[in-house]
Amino acid sequence: MQEFKSHKSLESYETFCCGWVQDLAIYKPPNAQNTVVLAKVMHSRRLCEPPLISWVIFTPSGQVCSAHCTCMAGVAESCTHVGALLFMVDACVRLKEKATVTDEPAYWKLPSSINKVVPKQPKTHQHQHRMS
Repeated sequence: MQEFKSHKSLESYETFCCGWVQDLAIYKPPNAQNTVVLAKVMHSRRLCEPPLISWVIFTPSGQVCSAHCTCMAGVAESCTHVGALLFMVDACVRLKEKATVTDEPAYWKLPSSINKVVPKQPKTHQHQHRMS
């Protein structure tokens, strides 16, 4: 049984890495503590069919309360599409926690001969057109 779970986990990760998880949506109902995360997951072998709808309900601590998918195995709440959605959520959380280059002040190095850069107002330049 453990080998089957490992295989499904690998398949879920491959589905996520291939970009099959799309249109991620997050909804927190008013006056509710839990959050619903919903996504469309493309079929890996039947590309002409409409995407599957997978969703997961999370507690505020991140624990999964429930999950479902519109695929045949989704009734058991343990299909690869739900797994791929979970990998997508994990990636989004990790990216949110990581600072990007534009999140930080400029950090390039100045030449050693310059201590600091003082900004100046640009000079206005008037163009004179010559008529011939």
